[in-house]
Amino acid sequence: MLSPVASAVNKARGWESFFGTLLVAFMEPLSSFSEEHFFLRSFRHRLLVFVLASPQAHREEPSFQAALLRGIQRLNQHGVRTLLITRHGAEGLQHALSGLGATLTLQWPAEGMEGCLPTALPQLWQQLLPEDPTVATHATLALTTVDEAAFFHDLVQLCSCFRPGRVVMLDDAGGVRSKQGELLNFVSSERLQRLSMAPWDRRQSMLQAIHDLLGVVDAVSLCRVAELEQELLTYEGCGTFFSTHHYCRVRRLGVDDLSLVRSLIQRGEDEGFLMQRPESHLYTLIHQGWGGFVGEGSGMAANMAGVVGLMTAPYVQRRMGEVISIYTLTRYKGNGVGGHLLAQLADYGRELGLQKLFATTVSPRVADFFQRNGYAQVSAESLPAEKWQGYDPQRRERAFCLMLSLGGEK
Repeated sequence: MLSPVASAVNKARGWESFFGTLLVAFMEPLSSFSEEHFFLRSFRHRLLVFVLASPQAHREEPSFQAALLRGIQRLNQHGVRTLLITRHGAEGLQHALSGLGATLTLQWPAEGMEGCLPTALPQLWQQLLPEDPTVATHATLALTTVDEAAFFHDLVQLCSCFRPGRVVMLDDAGGVRSKQGELLNFVSSERLQRLSMAPWDRRQSMLQAIHDLLGVVDAVSLCRVAELEQELLTYEGCGTFFSTHHYCRVRRLGVDDLSLVRSLIQRGEDEGFLMQRPESHLYTLIHQGWGGFVGEGSGMAANMAGVVGLMTAPYVQRRMGEVISIYTLTRYKGNGVGGHLLAQLADYGRELGLQKLFATTVSPRVADFFQRNGYAQVSAESLPAEKWQGYDPQRRERAFCLMLSLGGEK
């Protein structure tokens, strides 16, 4: 007679087979999915605010104007509403952007209306929110403030009226860097508090403004104009992403995550971090997998920062599970995403009544990561024999074998 655990997992085997068959109906060719289209769809009918924080001299350069025009035009063509906020006096830039069609330039704050910001908004509201919600619009708003601190103060006040999902700060220096010069791809609001006092970054007024903006919007990006599309329309980005939300929300994967997961796994295989596996492996990952999401709940597209799965069926008699396909995007490495994924997987293993989890890798860096998260290095003979069936002998010789005890051993 099978134990309760064996019975449950055998039943899961049948469901997994059915689930895999069902997923085939949802599968689309890999070439038909792109990160760019995913983000464009998520931004559709929403408002993105762009802020030009670069020196005015650069705004008059043709290459600068062309990159900005191309990025905003691309978004408008896909139904995204855009608002560009700049300082008063950038006539050349405003002329270049007139090619976007309906463009409105307002002086902010209006004469004699200082301190009464909302009273100057009706015309801007009408431009950005037409009667037909499917129409994408663009407006350019020039703030009359000359002083940098006053400009950022008015910016925060304006955004508090609109409360857009995302603000994109465009600056020639790009994203924030650490004291050692490394680009910080992701910064939580808590870490930003410390960075705003960092002496090595001279953009203190801007960092303080970003900190204040996170009190009224959910996310802020900081990048160069030339990097605008890469920052908004790819997983990796190329600037710094700031968010009010906890940097990673871990949740179970579902069928709606299929295209995202497959794209992420494909990236991991192409980069050599993941071993290539058959398509059926993807079914297991969706069925018993977890994803780490950054920015989920912000009203915009959540970035899938990492993924991990648990394979149990081959090892049911041993009450063990194999950690499969753990991969974290470079952008979010060092922010604890991988650790959160492993912790969630361990809790899930305990719920299933498992006693141990194990993993294999040929990467010393990945092996070190597992050990930092409580796994111990063991011999290949310590793993279930089923693991090595059909396994490349040469790869087995190079493999690091890691194991985590979940308790409950008799």
